[in-house]
Amino acid sequence: MDANARNASVFKELLKRQFPIDTKNKDFKLRSPNDYARQQSVHVNHLNCALKLTTGKTTTTHIAERLANEAKMLLRHSNWNLSEISYVLGFEDAVNFNHFFKKHTS
Repeated sequence: MDANARNASVFKELLKRQFPIDTKNKDFKLRSPNDYARQQSVHVNHLNCALKLTTGKTTTTHIAERLANEAKMLLRHSNWNLSEISYVLGFEDAVNFNHFFKKHTS
């Protein structure tokens, strides 16, 4: 396995470990590409390049897709309101969450 594939694999595992969110108190620590790069001790551009080469998608795209999927699951299968879901997914307020959700789910 080359370095790019290894970095992509570690990133995917870190992203996967944050989900599913099953409690309102869960700490959603890794939210930005910088957070993941720091965890891997690589520069954010290096991580992004590795992901683009191995998956064809940017770091931001991977994170956004996973957040949107988790939001869909929480909306369908929990009794949490929108502000609770937006908070647990790391959004400052429900308006930002609504904008993100519409953008990524059409």
